[in-house]
Amino acid sequence: MNAKKSSLVVVWGNAKGGVGKSTLALHFALQCMYEKLSVACFDIDGDQGTLFRSIENRKQYCQQQNLSLPVPEIVRFCPSTYSTVDMAKQALDACLEMHQHVDLLVIDTQGSDTLLGRYVHQKARVLVSPITESPLDLDLFVNISQIQDQSHLTLPFGSYANMVWEQRVAKASQSKEHLEWVVVRNRVNHQISRTQVHIEKILKSLSPRIGFHLGPSIGDRCIFRELFSYGLTVMDKDGLTTLAHITARQEIRSLTQYILSLLKKVNTHSDIRRTT
Repeated sequence: MNAKKSSLVVVWGNAKGGVGKSTLALHFALQCMYEKLSVACFDIDGDQGTLFRSIENRKQYCQQQNLSLPVPEIVRFCPSTYSTVDMAKQALDACLEMHQHVDLLVIDTQGSDTLLGRYVHQKARVLVSPITESPLDLDLFVNISQIQDQSHLTLPFGSYANMVWEQRVAKASQSKEHLEWVVVRNRVNHQISRTQVHIEKILKSLSPRIGFHLGPSIGDRCIFRELFSYGLTVMDKDGLTTLAHITARQEIRSLTQYILSLLKKVNTHSDIRRTT
């Protein structure tokens, strides 16, 4: 007998744009499909539509090149079409319910703090937050403006960390489910700098305090950006055999396995697939 389960939700979120959420969300979704999981993607920043356009470009590229590549279902959700936040929430819930036939729901959020974005964070079983080596990104997690006055171990939380904490509490009170949070250092420069070492040190010390996992990092590689506009990923290109391309594929696989291992941890079933 098949045991029906709800689709597991992975949300890619940060209160700042330009950190690589859409690119990594696409790579994660496609790697999951290559691992025989069914996936539906939601672009909650539908007014900008970065993830949506990339997947549509993937469909078009496959048709033009007569290729048979995995393509996830994609929903473009435009919050601006709803007159109230409550209406947007209800519409989003209906969309998510319509896609409960897949194993994973991958949601790409807006690069800003919005009421709908906060609601989406509550939906996550695993939240993934990319962060670059910019101090501006770090400031969303901990208030580094006071770093000269006190140890980073006692610095007040930044705005995004506070928001995630609030949504964790709300999720736990409503569903008794725990939200696993993964922070991913993205676009890591291959030449180690003092800033890079400093930020990594702070993130490692903040991990147990704020309550996030520091996941596998992703290097700064132009191949990600070059392929993204076509809706392609480093997993699609078997002919890419340079060391940089092989390393890029391994980084995505490592990050994907890390996230999937957390999903298995929070799932009440042994298999994250929707039917067993």
